[in-house]
Amino acid sequence: MFDITGHADQDRIVGPKGDMNPGETIELARAAGLKEGETFFVGACNVGAGSGAYAQSLADINNSWVIAATGFAMFPTTQPRNGGLCARESSDYYV
Repeated sequence: MFDITGHADQDRIVGPKGDMNPGETIELARAAGLKEGETFFVGACNVGAGSGAYAQSLADINNSWVIAATGFAMFPTTQPRNGGLCARESSDYYV
């Protein structure tokens, strides 16, 4: 599964150059290998909270399902070394 991790709230994800809108987030993720229609996980605080509009926008733009945190999220990659967003293919999930 593809994942996007970083700092966020229900209205934005923080990228390498500041706040990113959903279109910019998907663009960065696709550059890192996300395919249109591919379900992905967003490990970033509150992206699915409130009305869930940010997470839903990501899903709409990518024509896919999005699994998003509705509260505090802590993952090893939520604070990438370059201070920006981490977008990558990951097989480190356990069900």
